[in-house]
Amino acid sequence: MGTVDKSNCLCCVGMTTGLTGSGEGAQPISPGCGCSEALVNEILEELKKRIKARGDTGQIQRTEKTQQLLQVTVGQVTELNAKVDLILRQMNIQPPPAMQTMEQKP
Repeated sequence: MGTVDKSNCLCCVGMTTGLTGSGEGAQPISPGCGCSEALVNEILEELKKRIKARGDTGQIQRTEKTQQLLQVTVGQVTELNAKVDLILRQMNIQPPPAMQTMEQKP
């Protein structure tokens, strides 16, 4: 839906949404006979709450997915670091100075 806005045309009150279009040619939705401002306000308030809730929920889900991917990536990097350390030890190669510094940091 995108956005929900109140619109007035003379004494008629309605609302426009992303579904009805926008700009001058947009046809507003006018519940009742077009003079029910209280009803339009109530509907607008409810729709805006729902739009916000969906946006917030979507953001939370995207954050959780990103967090899961990050945990998997950290696990894979840790595993690769362990393998590289084993290879270096097996071949009696000293790790570069940057790696020695990283290993010392907890």
